[in-house]
Formats: sequence, C-alpha cells, structure tokens
Amino acid sequence: MEVNFISKGENLRAIRTNGLLVRTPGSEIQAIPAQITDQPSEIGIVDYLFCCTKSYDLESNIEQLKPVIGEKTVIIPFLNGLDNTQRIQQMLPEHTVWKGCVYIGSRIEAPGIINRFSTDERLFFGSEESEREHNKSYYPFFWQPESTRLIRKIWKLVYGKSFFHIYCCYYYLLL
Repeated sequence: MEVNFISKGENLRAIRTNGLLVRTPGSEIQAIPAQITDQPSEIGIVDYLFCCTKSYDLESNIEQLKPVIGEKTVIIPFLNGLDNTQRIQQMLPEHTVWKGCVYIGSRIEAPGIINRFSTDERLFFGSEESEREHNKSYYPFFWQPESTRLIRKIWKLVYGKSFFHIYCCYYYLLL
C-alpha cells in the first residue's frame, strides 16, 4: 500500500525533509509518505481519499483534490459536522462518498509534528448504501487495527459525536 500526503507551507517542507512525526503517550511514530506534495496532480488517481481538513475549507479542498479522484475512488471525510458527506456528494454526484467518524485527540505541535494526547483512538467509516460483506471484502486492508471499524450504520456515530460536541459546548458555557 502506498500512502501519499498533500500538504502546504511549513508542514509540507517539514514532512518532505523529516517525515511526519506523531508523538503519542509513551512513544513516537515517524511516517514517511511515498510522496508529499502541494500539487495533487503529481500523485495521480488514488483508490481512497481521506479528507482530513476543516469543514469550512471542504469545498475548496475538494476542488483542489479533483486530479486524484477517479471513477473508483472512495472518498471518506473525517471532519466534524453532520453534512460533510452530502456536501462532497453534491460536488461529485457520480462518485462514492462514505461517512467517517474519528475519535482522536491531537494537535499540531510544530510543522511536521503531531502531538496525539488521547489514549483511546477510534476510527469508523462506512456507507448505508452498501452491504457490509461487500464493504468488508472490497476494502480488506482496513480490517487490521482493533480501533478501526467499517460499519454500515455509520450515521449513528456521526450524529452521536456531533450531539456530544454540542452537549460539551453547552455544559462549558454553563460553567
């Protein structure tokens, strides 16, 4: 499996020079992508596109990423918000777009360095339109880590996470 990164600015320069360093509680992981660029057209068509941007940049990022999206590319957004999949689907109606939900506490410590402070990470994705067995056989390399799940009723997790964020914000405002 080949993993490519699309980045810009200081992060691009740092990852190109040293790879991506992820600091975790008790360890460090260095990821060296097959390629890192700020020009998606240099990568070519990909099988899976994980959108890990801020939701307010989603439309402009999808426009920039069109050169890597082919007929069979599966697009999986990992962003906070309820309508990200629908927004992508409106822009790319002929493409496969799944829902994604991630529980990872992290922040950028410095260019090319991520500080992951959570200890219980979970990654969920899937599609209501596809049968689970089809999904499972079509994407076998996603079934490795215990914290990663391909599920059919992904909407329950996406909505649950959003309502949890709303509750936390409301509670914080009451303090």
